[in-house]
Amino acid sequence: MKIKYNKWLLLIIVLACILRLIDITTESYWFDEIYSIALSKFSFPKIAALASIDVHPPFYYMIFHIWIKIFGISELAARSFSAVLSIATIPIIYILTTRLFNKKTAYIAALIFAFSRINIFYSQECRMYTLLTLLACVSYYFLILILRDEGSKRNKSFLLLWYLLANTAMIYTHNFGFMILLAQVLYILTILIRTKSLKTAKIFQLGISYVILFVLYLPWLFVFLSQLKTVGKGFWLPEISIFSGIESFIELSGSIILATIFLIIIVYGFLKKSEKESLELKSETETNTLSIGGGLFWLWFILPIAIPLLVSYIASPIFNARYLLLTSPALIILVSVNIDRIVSNNLKWAIVILILALSIIALTEDWTTSEKEDWRSAAGYLDKTVKNRNLIIVDVCPEFNYLGDSQALVEMYTKNKALNYFSIASYNTKRDLKRMLKTIKKYDNIYFVKSHGKEYHNPMDSILTSQGFTLNKSVYFENYVRRYMYYESYAPNKYDLMLKKCTVANSIKIETFISKNNKQIEN
Repeated sequence: MKIKYNKWLLLIIVLACILRLIDITTESYWFDEIYSIALSKFSFPKIAALASIDVHPPFYYMIFHIWIKIFGISELAARSFSAVLSIATIPIIYILTTRLFNKKTAYIAALIFAFSRINIFYSQECRMYTLLTLLACVSYYFLILILRDEGSKRNKSFLLLWYLLANTAMIYTHNFGFMILLAQVLYILTILIRTKSLKTAKIFQLGISYVILFVLYLPWLFVFLSQLKTVGKGFWLPEISIFSGIESFIELSGSIILATIFLIIIVYGFLKKSEKESLELKSETETNTLSIGGGLFWLWFILPIAIPLLVSYIASPIFNARYLLLTSPALIILVSVNIDRIVSNNLKWAIVILILALSIIALTEDWTTSEKEDWRSAAGYLDKTVKNRNLIIVDVCPEFNYLGDSQALVEMYTKNKALNYFSIASYNTKRDLKRMLKTIKKYDNIYFVKSHGKEYHNPMDSILTSQGFTLNKSVYFENYVRRYMYYESYAPNKYDLMLKKCTVANSIKIETFISKNNKQIEN
């Protein structure tokens, strides 16, 4: 993959860097990010073992392990990994679009991706979504080269190898990587049906690569099947609404206004599209190079949305907006191709500028609104109030039980490293409570940290009361985040101006209990 010096592409990359660094350290880590850091600190074999208990494959955590070993776990250092992956996606999109269309379309696609709200948002989180998006783009790039039969015989073998490696990394990064593989297989079958040529569809070469891919995935296959059973019995994701597909399009676009513009552009493109620019294909007698059109990108965009929607409606909810990030390059390329179909250059670039301006307006909403769980403030409160003879009990989620205690959520930010902690896993309370009863008698005050809905089934309050402690006060730490696609209650007078839906994030509640011998608590 050769990238010649290109000052305009370099400028776009610089702009993307700036946009992804703005506000990257403003908010504290939230639950999933601290989980990523906690899991990635282990050795590779341990990461694989622990990831098998979770619902995601281990590849991201292994790569992230190397990153944090080198750069550390500060917000800037750790989140920069996702930012770098997002930025690296831009030249891939540019090259891919240049090969299939033209440089003008490629510049438009690179610009829109650089300013994309959803891509910037997830480039500032310590999670696997930007890696998944990058690998999807790389996979499509090599698939296109293989289908177009480019390069010498030796180079063709290397293309197949790189395609295989990209796909292996993709499905070991996130289970939604299989959606990309399915979209690609359907496209290959479309080529076979349209051309009736095994050679044109590269059935033999690609078939071998998929067989090898299956063999490489075998070590994880039974873990994956076990995870499917877990999700099938009920997952943390809530029930989706009938508008989920529309709302996912809005989020991928960046705002309601941008979604409307994208839709108009796409409809215009359908009306302007000539027969030569349809799904495929020129016959082999006309050309030796396969003509690849928009059908490739439509399958890339639609299937990873449609399949989870269908499963969520008829079985168990698996639909989540951030899982759809891997479809955003396809949407952006489709929009860019249709913008380039506009005859007037002035109108064409005016629309691009409008999209970029509206993207910045949408981004300012993110830059001025706190949207993550506020563990930094919760930890700061504990630093100010907790004394030597106080105990902090943390009960958040059972995942941290096998990662080494949920106290990591507050310990990440507390400056006083001598604080006394007792972590309790919500689903193992009987075992843990016996140990806790012996522990709490040594302390004057207890600070009980709750989050992620663990309050409603937790017997802790009544147990503390029975042991002579009295609830003195409760403090909440809340932020307001965008929520789409789910049946939820929305916070009054708290709106994202561009998407109009906002609700309380997973709030953090700290209850203060004082012993009967300690009538007044110091603040």
